[in-house]
Amino acid sequence: MYIEIPPPTISLLYPGRRFDEHFARGVRYLWLFDPGSRHVYVATPAVGLHEFKGSVLHTENPVLELPLAEVFA
Repeated sequence: MYIEIPPPTISLLYPGRRFDEHFARGVRYLWLFDPGSRHVYVATPAVGLHEFKGSVLHTENPVLELPLAEVFA
């Protein structure tokens, strides 16, 4: 699991971001939060990067759930 909340001066999706480096180290889920826009992006080795449109982020192994209402409260 890798979670990133960068400062507003750094783009979440800047070119050259190396998700593969995290995956190579065994990370299975990457969660990227943009507090300014309240957008959340998820990356997995199987699916790649996409914007998360749900209300609760979750992982399967280990089981972890994070309601976005609590993150952006």
